[in-house]
Amino acid sequence: MSLLSVLAFIFTGGLPSVAQAAADCPERVRIGYLPDWPPYQYTGSDGLAEGIDVEAARRVIAAAGCAHEFVVIGWPRVMSLLERGVVDMVAGISATPDREGIARFSAPYRRERIGLFVRPGDSRVYPLSSLAEIEFLRFRLGVTAGAYYGDEFLRLMSRPQFRAHVTEVQGADTPALVAIGRVDGYLMDVMTADSLARSAVPPLTLEQHPGVLIDNGPIHFAFNRTRISPALVARIDVLLSVPGAVRDDGTSSH
Repeated sequence: MSLLSVLAFIFTGGLPSVAQAAADCPERVRIGYLPDWPPYQYTGSDGLAEGIDVEAARRVIAAAGCAHEFVVIGWPRVMSLLERGVVDMVAGISATPDREGIARFSAPYRRERIGLFVRPGDSRVYPLSSLAEIEFLRFRLGVTAGAYYGDEFLRLMSRPQFRAHVTEVQGADTPALVAIGRVDGYLMDVMTADSLARSAVPPLTLEQHPGVLIDNGPIHFAFNRTRISPALVARIDVLLSVPGAVRDDGTSSH
């Protein structure tokens, strides 16, 4: 939908009036964010919420006419906190059947790519052409507990032979475990891996394995079902359909 089409939709009654829009909002939308997931969500040096997802959530909820505040939350309790109403909205979420039973989901606003990160030179030591092949090697795979790595990964995890090679890490992504030899590779969002490697002290030197790349699909905002109405989510979906609605680089509509 073009910007002109959206404006026409709004001014011909497709969206509610400002007064009606405000009525759809809770008094203040509490947006939960992770303090340690750069470049998407993190706490800046000034103590404020920053990141790609934070800015996307800030822009779209303000455009929808709602007051808001950011609340620090921790992984992997994100969906539990959302379900219980501790927060009203979270960003950066894959929509899975289990999660859709807990929350309302917006239209997608970006995509996610997951890479396998190993020590420099280890792509040749472990000549993988798919993730499934790790069960035939002496390879220890690190993943973040509760994170979604796609349906194929879930299928592989149902195999005891594959699961025996996997170490689930509580909390935030921890690529340093690769560098110190606790695991041989770690599955991470490509942009997150780059950001964490550069910000580590001293900086981490990791290699993205060319044989494993997961298109993790669309990423959404998720909302508490009680406090956030279907009408508000529908208004946010219309806003997300406008190119540049949540980011200036044109990556908002996927």
